[in-house]
Amino acid sequence: ELGTYLGALKCVRDRCPDGRLVSLNPLKIASAWQCDKCGLQMGNLKVTKIQEIAGRMVLNNAIKRDEAGILEYLNDHVSRFLLPCNQFTVELKLQAIRKIQGEACLEHLVEKERFCREILTILEQLKYGECFIKGVLAYELFKVRMTIAQRRDEQGCFPDEPALDNLRTAWTILQHSGNRPRDLDQLAQCYGCNV
Repeated sequence: ELGTYLGALKCVRDRCPDGRLVSLNPLKIASAWQCDKCGLQMGNLKVTKIQEIAGRMVLNNAIKRDEAGILEYLNDHVSRFLLPCNQFTVELKLQAIRKIQGEACLEHLVEKERFCREILTILEQLKYGECFIKGVLAYELFKVRMTIAQRRDEQGCFPDEPALDNLRTAWTILQHSGNRPRDLDQLAQCYGCNV
């Protein structure tokens, strides 16, 4: 996982809030798991059960919720038993990114920006390269930063070079895709990224 801890679980001990349960031998499915802080060991069957429950909860409950429901579920429930970088948490963040649109409250837009940055960092750590999801996240990050700047009346500061880099990345990856966002061509042309 190249240090992303996508498959890691939060330590189940109350006195170990920062611990991560990781497989002792990731190449063996039946490997025991151990907390990297307190040393607690757990068998593969228990870990598998926890992962099944977490996956079911995420897929059955949170994905069906609206943006506020997903954010509440992430902050009030999921954060108690899953790591912020866990695969199921990342899936919820992707759903939140998709559902939080320009008319959302500023607080939700700021959360969307954070989620985009976090997942782009994970993709970078995994060395995913120029993949479709990276293009979509770069586009969403550009759009949410633009909306936040408008709301905060900071249009004079937008777009800065990092924002333009996001738009360039989105354009480079998505320009030939039939599934690209509808306004990507216009944005790329407006900001000179389609050259």
